[in-house]
Amino acid sequence: MTWVCQVFDGNPLTSYAVVFLEAAGFNETQTFDLNIGISSCFVAGVLICYLLFLYFGCRTIYLIGLGGMFTTLVLIGALGFNPNHGHQLSIGYLLIVCTLVNTICMGPTCYPVVSETPSGQLRYKTISIGRFVYNIAGLIQNSITPRMLSSTSWNWGARSGSFYAGTNLLCFIWCWFRLPETKDRSFGEIDLLFENKVCARKFKTTKADQFAQNEMLEARAEEVGQQFDGKNKLMHVEYHGIA
Repeated sequence: MTWVCQVFDGNPLTSYAVVFLEAAGFNETQTFDLNIGISSCFVAGVLICYLLFLYFGCRTIYLIGLGGMFTTLVLIGALGFNPNHGHQLSIGYLLIVCTLVNTICMGPTCYPVVSETPSGQLRYKTISIGRFVYNIAGLIQNSITPRMLSSTSWNWGARSGSFYAGTNLLCFIWCWFRLPETKDRSFGEIDLLFENKVCARKFKTTKADQFAQNEMLEARAEEVGQQFDGKNKLMHVEYHGIA
């Protein structure tokens, strides 16, 4: 689902920013320059996200990113219902903002979530299945997004932002209830929290001491061993008493 959110959070629209810029009246040189600016967001965004990781967890960054993109997509969709030159300019700039939010929050954060969250025993299978689902989601969006924007097909234009705002909201709801916070957690602690069915929203505040768990199991095993030895001694005494 974390990888599916990469597709349905509204990111596909940012790939078509040039279409909106040209429709807004930018000439080829201006469009090219702004497209370079959009591409530079992928570099600057990752660097900013790296700094955010020092202070915030993946869940927090991911939810903030989804919320920011949702707000931007709602504005883009609303402007699309009353198209004019001024609104087209606003849509072009909002798409740049949407790209920056995505590259700061959503894009880089997906990979730590995918690598940290799965169970150690199932990590490779989980990542493989996740990537497979991501590719399926990509096929779907690559089929519908061009039709949304094409003037000879569905011709939604900027109103496509409303559609992706809806899918973004669904992703936000899923992440709110199901995406755990793994910051400052070891793999053993994450597995322990999952094993005890801790709610994803409480991962950050729930105390998890895997070493205490191991000590408890060792103490229990030692107790069982002592009981077993005691029974053996009792049986030995009873046997000799009968003899």
